Amino acid sequence: MVRGRTSTTKRATTVTNFAGTAQFVSTQPPASAVAFAQPVKTSREIAKPIKAAPKVPMTFVRLAALPPELREQAVTAGLSPAILDEAAVKLGISQRALLAAMKVAPTTVARSRSKGIPLSVDDSDRIARLAELWHGAMTVFQHEEGARGWLTGRVPVLDAVPLQLVQTAQGFNRARTAVLQLAYGVYA
Repeated sequence: MVRGRTSTTKRATTVTNFAGTAQFVSTQPPASAVAFAQPVKTSREIAKPIKAAPKVPMTFVRLAALPPELREQAVTAGLSPAILDEAAVKLGISQRALLAAMKVAPTTVARSRSKGIPLSVDDSDRIARLAELWHGAMTVFQHEEGARGWLTGRVPVLDAVPLQLVQTAQGFNRARTAVLQLAYGVYA
C-alpha cells in the first residue's frame, strides 16, 4: 500500500490498495467535531508557574498526629534536627538527656544542623516512635504533665522507661501496647 498527499482545498490522502486502484480518503475531522474543540492556550498561559502550597514545617506535635502513612513518608524523607528541640521541651528534659535516652549521637545532630541536612532515617524513625508514644500518652492523660510523667518515668508494667524503649522496634511495640491498654482501660 502506497500513500501520498494531494494538494486540494480539502486535505485528502491518496491510498493505493494492493489491486492498484486509487482511493481518496479525507483526513479532516467532521464539522461537528470542530465546533467542540477547546481553545488553544497561549504561550503565556502555558509558561505560568503553578503556585505550590506553602510548606508547613514539621513539628513534634504535628508529627505525632500524622496518620501512619504520612509519618512514614516524613521519616523516609528525614526529619529536621530542630524537631528535637520541641521534643525535649515537651518532655521537660534537656536535649542532651533526650539524645542519650534515644541513643542518638549529639555530633550527628550538630552536623545535621550545621549543614542544614535532615537526620538519618534511623534517627528520624526513633523520633517518630517517640512522637507516636507522645500522642498515645496525650490521648490517655489529656494533659502534658501526665504524658510527660508516663514517658519519662518508670512504668511498672513495662519495667522500663518508655522514652528509652523507642531505641528498638520491639521496645517501642511494648510501650505502644502499654499505652493502648491504658487507653482502653485494661490497667485502670
